[in-house]
Amino acid sequence: MSSTEVAEWLHVDERLDKTALGDLLGESDDASKEIMYAYIDQMNFRNRDIVSALRNFLEGFRLPGEAQKIDRLMEKFASRYCECNPNNGLFASADTAYVLAYSVIMLTTDLHSPQVKSKMTKEQYIRLNRGISDSKDLPEEYLSNIYDEIAGHEIKMKGTVNKPGKQVISSEKRRRFLWNMEMEVISTAAKNLMESVSHVQAPFTSAKHLEHVRPMFKMAWTPFLAAFSVGLQDCDDPEIASLCLDGIRCAIRIACIFHMTLERDAYVQALARFTLLTANSPITEMKAKNIDTIKTLITVAHTDGNYLGSSWLDIVKCISQLELAQLIGTGVRPQFISGPRSHHHEHDPLKLNLSLLDRDYMCWFLPSLSTISFLLLLKSGLS
Repeated sequence: MSSTEVAEWLHVDERLDKTALGDLLGESDDASKEIMYAYIDQMNFRNRDIVSALRNFLEGFRLPGEAQKIDRLMEKFASRYCECNPNNGLFASADTAYVLAYSVIMLTTDLHSPQVKSKMTKEQYIRLNRGISDSKDLPEEYLSNIYDEIAGHEIKMKGTVNKPGKQVISSEKRRRFLWNMEMEVISTAAKNLMESVSHVQAPFTSAKHLEHVRPMFKMAWTPFLAAFSVGLQDCDDPEIASLCLDGIRCAIRIACIFHMTLERDAYVQALARFTLLTANSPITEMKAKNIDTIKTLITVAHTDGNYLGSSWLDIVKCISQLELAQLIGTGVRPQFISGPRSHHHEHDPLKLNLSLLDRDYMCWFLPSLSTISFLLLLKSGLS
């Protein structure tokens, strides 16, 4: 059978396991890629908006859990969408559709997953998508409509029906074993790939300047953020949470070094959400990974404060909520929290060393502090 015939069969056979189908379409070998290309090319997204097209796209299979597989599928989806809608005046290129599609999936997970306590606001979503259309902004009304549609109607990811004899991995030890096996397989595949091309004689340019990092990070920051977010959200393993937090911290550092405002704000906002300190609903359980996220956020404030810009608003808001929780924990009555402190701890773990901030960058920190203070006063009714 040709790849086209296989793709046609995958579209019509309802007996297929949707999870297995997603894994197959995301594979990196040439045969699987040809099938994936044919499968998506057989879909018609003409005159559909991006959300409607995504719903249609995800009806037939479940997105795989591996970031690289998701990336291949989303890249082809964006290309096919733009091919079906050549006169779309909103998107500068398929890259715009690619980044926006990623953000829609992230928004769906954020708004509808019970594990995410602090939901992304419309303003945060619009800010997250700034500059994605060839460094220009998409219309705010367009992004606002996307947010409203996803908030009202979740994009349902196709699941799979457990077959007889299929075992549920309930043992943590068993789960860890399977995880390690998968990581070993991935590592071995990567090693074999590198060895297979090591004999190829081709011009090779060494990256000798730090500016080479910028375009590479610009290309990869969205799937990185998706992978780190899924790891933090879905797994309580301390080792995995630590790796994800380190990844986010390093990404913020890179974004700060190259003054990449969009990327920096997106990572800081994700970090702030996973602290649970800005959640609208009451926090029922603060896990170890959430506490580690708070520590990472404070570390970022100390080490990269001079380059955080408008992201200071999210950080100051989290620290103020943490200070509030600390006061309640020491027995201070809520009605007295808005008043002046009766005493100060000489070694307060929440105290930021503002002497580390350059004078020119205080113009970002102080307005953020004033804004949060004003909001707290409004909330307490003292303004």
